[in-house]
Amino acid sequence: MSICFISPLPTLTPPVLLCVSMSSTALDILYQEELAPTRLPPIIPEDGNYSVHQNSHKSYHEAVKKVLLKTLPNQVFRVPLTDAQNFSFWRSRDPGVRPEETMPWIRSPRHCLIKSPMTRFMDHSVLSDRNFSLY
Repeated sequence: MSICFISPLPTLTPPVLLCVSMSSTALDILYQEELAPTRLPPIIPEDGNYSVHQNSHKSYHEAVKKVLLKTLPNQVFRVPLTDAQNFSFWRSRDPGVRPEETMPWIRSPRHCLIKSPMTRFMDHSVLSDRNFSLY
């Protein structure tokens, strides 16, 4: 007869499937295949801003004034945390490059009306009747 369970032992870092077989002489513990970790890895920044300020309050405020701190998600994390942040991970890390230059599919043709029909109506009404008002 054998009983299998996942190890609750804190000394075994990845969870291990333990099988205890009851034999007439002794209890034999057999370590079987390691299971995949059940917890997600912690979400921590790659380097963060520690290299800039090194836990100094004065250096931190200087870095804030000079905009030296990494604040965008693609600067702080290796992978996007949400789907909404996916866009910033496509962008170039060079601050001088516009996204339209690297990804031309972003640009869309613009069909703007310089004077909309409502604006033309208002201009015509004001010119033809001095007392005209919408209100």
